[in-house]
Amino acid sequence: MLYALDISRGVSCTMFGRMMQKNGWESTQKRSIARNLMVFVIDGQAEFDVADAHYHVSAGDILIIPANTPYLGYTADCCEYYFFHFTGLISPCSTPNIPRDLRREFTFTLSPAVYDKVYFPLKIATREDYNKIYNCIISCTEHNAHGTMAGRLILDMEFLKIMLLLGEVTEFENRSNNYPPALDKMIVFIKKNLTKPITLSDLCTHCRISSSYAERLFKRHLNTTVTEYINSEKLYYACELMRSTGMNISEIAAYLGYCDVFYFSKRFKRKFGKSPSKMFRTEK
Repeated sequence: MLYALDISRGVSCTMFGRMMQKNGWESTQKRSIARNLMVFVIDGQAEFDVADAHYHVSAGDILIIPANTPYLGYTADCCEYYFFHFTGLISPCSTPNIPRDLRREFTFTLSPAVYDKVYFPLKIATREDYNKIYNCIISCTEHNAHGTMAGRLILDMEFLKIMLLLGEVTEFENRSNNYPPALDKMIVFIKKNLTKPITLSDLCTHCRISSSYAERLFKRHLNTTVTEYINSEKLYYACELMRSTGMNISEIAAYLGYCDVFYFSKRFKRKFGKSPSKMFRTEK
């Protein structure tokens, strides 16, 4: 089951810190608190009984306990974790209204972001997002130590960023076109590196997969090859640069990692049916 956190009125942390429990816990019976609780385990493991459910958590796991929900945590060894008490209504959501996939051909124009709820299960394994979330928590620690009002507000913003990262993972796992994780990772790598030369070897090394598997994923889910997809994204980027900057064609080709402006022009004409110089005049 998924849960929804209402962020339309903002989210504020009321308690935050780092704790270690050894062979036991603070309490021997279930209790509840008036605020939501998030536990991010950084070392060891623990067991949590939350209402009528049981959760095992270990390093890299996050557990979210809604306000006023009875829970009991315990460990047979040790568990080190960060915790946040935070505001905001959390409610069960069996059929979440998760926004549609916003993936699009490259454009500087962003889709409208109307997002008043964050969706997540109560237990989340952070996996590849561990470092992002841990960095947000370190930022919370630093700004909390500053003791300033601005730092206090940044702490709330960093916590909201953590919740949004968890929401992004949930959207990936629940969207209609649900690409395999390896394909998602390759797409993100390509979009982050459009201004660099990108080879199939670079892509496979970064994602730790074989070139044959990468090609199969692109063909099966996107009906294209890896090279064609990379070039397509770069060429859409080139169109936006023509519309929005004063760069000339040679500068755009170099900026996007093409060593040869003539090769860039050839690919451009094959894609759009006209040369970049004609497109350039049209856009201007």
